[in-house]
Amino acid sequence: MTRFVLLTLAGGLVAGCVSREPLQASESVGTVPVTDGYTSAPWGTWTDSDTGTTEVICAYGHDVTTDAELEALSVCLEIDGDLGVGGEVTTLEPLSGLLAVRGTLSIAKSSIERLDGLENLASVSGLVVDGNAELVSIAGLNGIDSALLALRIADNPALAEISGLNGIEAVDGFLAIHDNDALTTLTGLSKLASVGDLSVVTNDALADASGLQALTTVAADANLTHLDDVNAFSGLQFIGGDLELSWDLTTDLVGFTSLHTVNGELRIDYNPFLETLDGLSSLRSVGGAVVIEQNSELLDIGGLSGLENIGGILLVSDNPRLCESQAADLGAMLDIAVIAYWNRDCL
Repeated sequence: MTRFVLLTLAGGLVAGCVSREPLQASESVGTVPVTDGYTSAPWGTWTDSDTGTTEVICAYGHDVTTDAELEALSVCLEIDGDLGVGGEVTTLEPLSGLLAVRGTLSIAKSSIERLDGLENLASVSGLVVDGNAELVSIAGLNGIDSALLALRIADNPALAEISGLNGIEAVDGFLAIHDNDALTTLTGLSKLASVGDLSVVTNDALADASGLQALTTVAADANLTHLDDVNAFSGLQFIGGDLELSWDLTTDLVGFTSLHTVNGELRIDYNPFLETLDGLSSLRSVGGAVVIEQNSELLDIGGLSGLENIGGILLVSDNPRLCESQAADLGAMLDIAVIAYWNRDCL
């Protein structure tokens, strides 16, 4: 049961909201070094009155840049703050006993190749894996089964798959997967059902979004680029903000057959291979504008014929193979303002 307590640690009293029995005064305490302005941080042991087990809770956040600094955290079963790992750290094995990070776990700009050592980690608030030039696997994160506030995986040029995220069912804030040059699949996210913001952009080897089939809801914005195949979005039904489908998407949008609502703007632009909007036939409402521009092979926008409402204007421009009359017909059907230019004149 969660309660508000005062912990007696090697640094005085620390107030906090915890889900364990209060620290027993008779238990031992010590310090662990940190590099974020403190010379040391208190830790103390907790005894679970039900099981009799003892755990070490390390206070404050910690930023470590060497293997020696990380080794000093090996006593921690929980860290009551953020944990940042980077610099010259080469292994996470000293964290093999770590069960929870109450803040964000950030592994950034490190020399780490694998996340071995984190197999017992079950709970984090946020997760950032960013700028790790030699990282090839995140399988060590397989134990995480809690909802996350944020998840960012970016600029890891050797990372080909993300199979270590199989237990995550929700990301309440942003999910950003950017600029991972070798990434070929998102199958590690197969249980993910809802996110806040979704951004999957500029992963050069990622041809499709396989692994996101369970995703039904994006609470805010969705930004998708450079995907040859969008069939993995077949379960997506609702987007609470904008939807941007840009930069070299596939020839059609058949992966979005379940999508019925975009509460913000719908933008489809800069897709030189896109020929039709087939796949959007279930879309009934767009709360903002619909913008269709700079799609050099686009021939038909009949996939939007199921729309019942557009909250803004319809802007259709710079689609040289699209008959401009199609924009006029859609606007007339919905009784909305249309701006159309530099499309094909089929009259």
